[in-house]
Amino acid sequence: MNSAILRSKLLTLLSALSATAIVAQAYPAAANAAPPRPSSSPSQEITVTLFGQPCLIAGPLNKSVLKEIHSISPEQIFPAEASDLNAEPVKRSFEKLKATQGIPPALDRYREKLLKRLEAQLAFLDGLAAAKKAHKSGPLLASISKFTAGKRTQEFDALLRKTDFAGSVGAENASQLLELLLDVVESDPEEEFHRAIQKLNVQYTCVFADEISAGEDEEVETAEETSNTSRSGRSDGQ
Repeated sequence: MNSAILRSKLLTLLSALSATAIVAQAYPAAANAAPPRPSSSPSQEITVTLFGQPCLIAGPLNKSVLKEIHSISPEQIFPAEASDLNAEPVKRSFEKLKATQGIPPALDRYREKLLKRLEAQLAFLDGLAAAKKAHKSGPLLASISKFTAGKRTQEFDALLRKTDFAGSVGAENASQLLELLLDVVESDPEEEFHRAIQKLNVQYTCVFADEISAGEDEEVETAEETSNTSRSGRSDGQ
């Protein structure tokens, strides 16, 4: 996943979680900085990693439950470095999600929708491999038929007709097909996750390197403006 997409997902996640960006006075390296403490005093909190940075997840739940909630969060289920077209990470996420126990009922709908999407993604990847081998789209259509039955699939079908399975199916083409299929099967449940943890009064609090860097830049600019204003004032007085 390229850096632009990752940054966009990060900003979306921060907004949805209402994360608090904290700029430390000494500006320590973000990777070594201790996670910030939430302003309130929740009953429990644990340290986690989110997009490679230290964070806390806190709320009125047992630590084991907080750990399970984080383990099925969108960032954990879909690691940034994993390709959507690589079946192995998808299988691991699917099995992990199926085996998850002890999560609050508020997250059941998110879990069910995500399981359905992951199952459809696995079916697509299996069918895609078979279609490439057979040099035709038939195996792919057969593999995903249970997910598309009774659904409107015009855009997916149109792109599928343009795909040359007798030649080389590029990653971009395959990713577009997968995205269109998943949109038909089940909408992205990421917002469902955010709504559920908000109902549970669970919150992430994080420090991100970009926020620290931005804080440093703003202070430097303010200092320069103050210095320039002071010099200007002295010149006017003379």
